[in-house]
Amino acid sequence: MPSKIFLFFLIFLLILSVSPFLGAFENRIAKADSLFEQGNYTDALSIYTNFFEKTQKASTQMLLKMAFIHEGLEQYTEALYYLSLYYHQHPSFEGLEHMESLAQRQGLKGYEYSELDFFKTFYYRYFEEISLFLLLLGGFCFLILLYILFRTWYVPRYYPILLLCFLVMAFSLIVFTKQPPKAIVFKDQTYLMKAPSAAAEVNNIINKGHKVNILGKQDVWYKLLWNNQTVYVHQDNLHLVF
Repeated sequence: MPSKIFLFFLIFLLILSVSPFLGAFENRIAKADSLFEQGNYTDALSIYTNFFEKTQKASTQMLLKMAFIHEGLEQYTEALYYLSLYYHQHPSFEGLEHMESLAQRQGLKGYEYSELDFFKTFYYRYFEEISLFLLLLGGFCFLILLYILFRTWYVPRYYPILLLCFLVMAFSLIVFTKQPPKAIVFKDQTYLMKAPSAAAEVNNIINKGHKVNILGKQDVWYKLLWNNQTVYVHQDNLHLVF
């Protein structure tokens, strides 16, 4: 019992110590929102950026505002970065179209999309909810089948086969589907190496703004595909978007 009381007291003290910082952050975001409404975009962006760098959290509205400000400042890499984070939280065709249009005007690769890309993002965004629904549906159908068999009612032979196929498909979707990570190149003159080493041969040199698919990671090197060739990029040159 004393240990439980001590633990409760410790949690209570932790909440008290953290709450002033949370309140301060909320006040700063409210101030940034006010500055944004007044058209004082650079000061608002400074507060938003500071908050995001310290917490790695941002609402969809905050991400849109940051993207809007960066685009107005012609900082297109940053604008596309925050738009990508926004799209990951709130998938929409409008978001895809705007990113593709902005990237095309700047000659940037990796932002082309199709309807399949949208549905993939939607699926990954609501992966937990979809997985839970499939599991509940499969379990419910299985229980109904057991009840019918228990009552010795007639069951067509293909019913269990269909249920088994559904369960296998649901299991495969949940276990084996994984969203491939993407990143945006954040530095000009980024070297694409042929091997995960600074001493390796250079395959290409690209500027910032391009979006790439991450195939894997080895130490501080990300493995990716560029122009149908496997290359490696140092992690300091990339910002992961999801």
